[in-house]
Amino acid sequence: MVRIIELIDDFKLNQEIIGRKPKYVEMCIWRLKRWQEFMEAECEVVDVEAVEPIHVKKYVQYRQQVGSEKPITLNNNIATLKVFFNYLIDEEYLEEKNNPMRRIKSLKEEKRVILTFNGAEVKRTQIFVTN
Repeated sequence: MVRIIELIDDFKLNQEIIGRKPKYVEMCIWRLKRWQEFMEAECEVVDVEAVEPIHVKKYVQYRQQVGSEKPITLNNNIATLKVFFNYLIDEEYLEEKNNPMRRIKSLKEEKRVILTFNGAEVKRTQIFVTN
């Protein structure tokens, strides 16, 4: 059995070695440690082999209930967990069949509407640019 916190440290080291940007690594580690603290406090899980999909779902539900995180933020957390568990499989800490993230789906996000210029507005802009 390997403790989650030890693997987070290993993951961090690997991300730095392969040249990930420091801000990316910092954000991943912040998300993973926040998840690890939840796992320990709420699910009493400290070893990575004991993580089940239900634990991840409970974590997502908990983050939703805390209230201020939008689906896009929660999806970033899910993506970080997927990267972490894929790393654990690549490093043979876990087998693919034991990946708790295997069937976890991203949340539905609101569609963002981007307002664009109509033809007349584009022509007016071109006049200002060329003069």
